[in-house]
Amino acid sequence: MSANNNNSTPFVVQLNNLCQGHNITKPAYEESTTGSGHQQQHTVIVYIEGIEYGRHTASKKKEAKEQAAKSAYEDAFKKWGAYNL
Repeated sequence: MSANNNNSTPFVVQLNNLCQGHNITKPAYEESTTGSGHQQQHTVIVYIEGIEYGRHTASKKKEAKEQAAKSAYEDAFKKWGAYNL
């Protein structure tokens, strides 16, 4: 397994699997929204065991969460490496 998304599995799922493979608590997501109407910006922060691993802001909540999970996955993969389930 590498730290890139060569398949269609969302990074949210890959991050959960990486944590599970290393017996680490499932990631927690903190979401906030600013602006109103069509000008909303969604920020998602990913925490693993209370430590921030990823953050992203986008106009769509789903995109913000997926990109935050991608950042967290890449950071966690560098620290922990691959896993075997």
